[in-house]
Amino acid sequence: MAITLNFTPEFEVQIYDAAVKAGVSLDAYIANIVQQYLRHTDKRVPSLPQSEALLIEQLNLGLPEKIWQRYHHLVAKRRAETLTPTEQKRLICLTNKIEMANAHRIATLVKLAELRHTSLDRLMDELGITSPSYV
Repeated sequence: MAITLNFTPEFEVQIYDAAVKAGVSLDAYIANIVQQYLRHTDKRVPSLPQSEALLIEQLNLGLPEKIWQRYHHLVAKRRAETLTPTEQKRLICLTNKIEMANAHRIATLVKLAELRHTSLDRLMDELGITSPSYV
């Protein structure tokens, strides 16, 4: 089973640097951290109603890694001012795709908040979801 995680570029660099310092691959480093966390967690995961479980599953879906790699590559080229007009169009397309995915995620969060009879802010806090600092 493959799991895709989407991190901010800054967090990706932190994780990568930590993996290099530990002398292991990025995958092995992340797997080790998760295993350590699970070993130290005595709490059982409560079961969720099916409707909530489906919404949580939708929240955890991310865009494929190849899309994120291409996006970050094009953003780097834009910052370096070496982006071609064709690449700029592709970057706009990818940005729109990411924004649509984020809008879908927010709509899913709203549905989940309604199911739980709570506010969106409280739900995001419970799930450990933070708003980007640039908002």
